[in-house]
Amino acid sequence: MHDNWISLAGTDQISTLSLDSVVLQSDPYSDGISGNDNFLTFTNNCVFHSGFTLPVDIDLESRTHFSGLLNLNDHILTLYSDLHFDGDGLLVSSDGSIAVDGDSYKRSLNFESDQNYESTLNINGDLTIECSGHELDLNLLGKFVIAAGKTLTLADMTVKNAPNDWITFSDSNLH
Repeated sequence: MHDNWISLAGTDQISTLSLDSVVLQSDPYSDGISGNDNFLTFTNNCVFHSGFTLPVDIDLESRTHFSGLLNLNDHILTLYSDLHFDGDGLLVSSDGSIAVDGDSYKRSLNFESDQNYESTLNINGDLTIECSGHELDLNLLGKFVIAAGKTLTLADMTVKNAPNDWITFSDSNLH
């Protein structure tokens, strides 16, 4: 993909670009997306061969395993389905938020390899992080902030190098 293959700026109205069952050979954010006023929606079987950096607040529904690096880039990823990472899939060290599509839906992040997470992850909905028996290494830096009235479930993992206050609860919904 070339520089600025998508320009999301320049309109007074909010617009959405939906990609459905698209294979992306490179990270679409790496010099490819400009503007922060509009939204991208990825549905069904979108495949990110070189990972994905969130350029804006993104909606994601995935029926395939995520490979590569997922960089939240200080933005919000809203899950409309569970997100399964394959053995190469990693949530990289970047602050950001995970939200879910509604209060009645509990979603999960499922990892198939050891994970290192060194930033703050805001949890805006009921979420399970499942590591399939692998390690979650917080490297004395990784933290989870859980929005009021929401639940974070950590399942089937060994947590390593957790700092003090690695789990905190917010008084209000996180944005």
